[in-house]
Amino acid sequence: MGYDWIATFFTLIGVYLVGCRRKAGFLLGALGCIGWFIVGMLNDLGGMLGTNVVVFFMNLHCWWKWCKKEKKEKKLPPANESESSLEKVCTSIGCDVDQ
Repeated sequence: MGYDWIATFFTLIGVYLVGCRRKAGFLLGALGCIGWFIVGMLNDLGGMLGTNVVVFFMNLHCWWKWCKKEKKEKKLPPANESESSLEKVCTSIGCDVDQ
């Protein structure tokens, strides 16, 4: 039926994108797991079913962690902004920042 080729496509593209540091790769990998799960059901392959359930949730977990990390990084001010604020305060009171 072609589910194996669809699953292979999503799995390989997902791995490639993760290697290129693109978080969408985890979602495509999860789609690949769904395809492999279908192949496992159609062919009564218990090991394939179990493995792809675990890998599916691993993909979702890694995608969620990546999103959480990006959100946290957006909230933190860049180091140069806090330094420039310090410089502004120090120059306004007449101290030297480099000391």
